[in-house]
Amino acid sequence: MVTTHALIIYGTLALCAIGVVAALRRYDMSPREPWSAVLTTVAIGAGMMWLAMFVQHSKTFNVVEWLDSPHANVRFAFAAALTEELAKLFAVGFVAVLFRKHFEEVSDGVVYGGLAGLGAAVFESVHVLGMPRGSILLPIEEPVRLAGHLIMGSISCAGLGLVAVRSRAGWWGVPVCFLLGFGLHFLWDVVAFETADQIRDSGKALWSQHVAAAGLMITGMVLFRVILLRGGVRIKG
Repeated sequence: MVTTHALIIYGTLALCAIGVVAALRRYDMSPREPWSAVLTTVAIGAGMMWLAMFVQHSKTFNVVEWLDSPHANVRFAFAAALTEELAKLFAVGFVAVLFRKHFEEVSDGVVYGGLAGLGAAVFESVHVLGMPRGSILLPIEEPVRLAGHLIMGSISCAGLGLVAVRSRAGWWGVPVCFLLGFGLHFLWDVVAFETADQIRDSGKALWSQHVAAAGLMITGMVLFRVILLRGGVRIKG
């Protein structure tokens, strides 16, 4: 049975997601992407996130064991970053074929990558929140998750915009952008997992962990802005 707490929390999550989409649409160059393509990309991003999480936890694929590292958080962060950023890349690649006539600008890799990242974040938030009980306030981690996945998806998929315009730079742009998005995601997860362990063990995070998290946020936003500018988007303000 759906509770009032769940309705309020998921309603707030939906409003945050709508706000994030509206913010991203500011960078959508003319002609604007149709809402059918926007919503389809978000939905495919969510579906690919489900697949990524399935692979992460599957005993068949056992992605966590790919790294020969004694540090569990490093292995988990590597598995999450690799599968989830690949999921976004494949999602945008599929959308680029499905909506070929609308995927024709360098900036489209950034825009559709962000939308795929948003879909992935919404699915992950629903998975984490489950059926909320008690507090009616949306945890602060969830808006951060939405913005983080959007930025990482935009960075990882930016190179596909070069492919869309048949630029030779696409040959190196796709892997370089993906590695940047993957690297940011990997480092963010390492810090997040280590911080969660620290809070569990001592009740509070270390100052260095707060600094690392803030530094990664700023790095992601700077990379996002640089890639937008390289894509020809005029940023106001």
